Amino acid sequence: MTGGSCGEVVRSMLRSHCDGSQGDIEYVELFLDFENASPQDDERYLFDLCEKIIIQCTEVLSDVKCYGEGATNVIRESMQNHHDLALRDMAMSVVAEFVARIRCYFELSLRIEKLVPELLWDLCSGPLPPEEQLDRKQSLARQLARIIDFVLDFDAIKMCTPALQNDFSHYRRGIGLGLLENSAGDVELANSISLFLATPTPMLSSLSSATLEFVRSHPTLPIGNTTDTLATIVRYAIYDLMQFVHDKTSGDLH
Repeated sequence: MTGGSCGEVVRSMLRSHCDGSQGDIEYVELFLDFENASPQDDERYLFDLCEKIIIQCTEVLSDVKCYGEGATNVIRESMQNHHDLALRDMAMSVVAEFVARIRCYFELSLRIEKLVPELLWDLCSGPLPPEEQLDRKQSLARQLARIIDFVLDFDAIKMCTPALQNDFSHYRRGIGLGLLENSAGDVELANSISLFLATPTPMLSSLSSATLEFVRSHPTLPIGNTTDTLATIVRYAIYDLMQFVHDKTSGDLH
């Protein structure tokens, strides 16, 4: 399997299981007890590392939910009064503050890309079949499920927040016009963030890239181990959510 086709398999698998197009999920065996899963001694380091990232995920998700229109209004006012240099500088200052937030989102995606292969190795490398391995490594499976949950939530918000890309485009325009102090490193970082935002689902792309890199780095490991592991975790997360909604609805009716 080529790198490109492998990547498509991973992305297709994630999307199909996350948007429900995979179909019926009632067959998922409830061997995962995420609520009570606790790490073994040999899992503690990776578990704690995940926990730190997940805390950052929670903070970023809260922040992006509040992003709203960003610097849209001040940018519009500045463009309508382009001869007002003070207003232009003020607008760039406001934009820079929002860009600092966007940079945090991007940097978190890099941390996720670095972390996911470590998780996948513990969850996919065996020696047990994927589902039995997940049963044995429930605490780490739970951490991966929480990261996937964040990825989907972030991307859903991003797609409804055009100000993210608009603000950053204005920021890059300011760099090009020499309105902001920057180094070659700043320009390179801006280009990377621009590519990140240009993707409709940037966090999912980061997750897919991390998974693809894991597969490429372990050519002797069957790709089915990786895709089956991810699919099982996502299916279980969806099933668990459906059960929660069902229980809550039943409780409200009574």
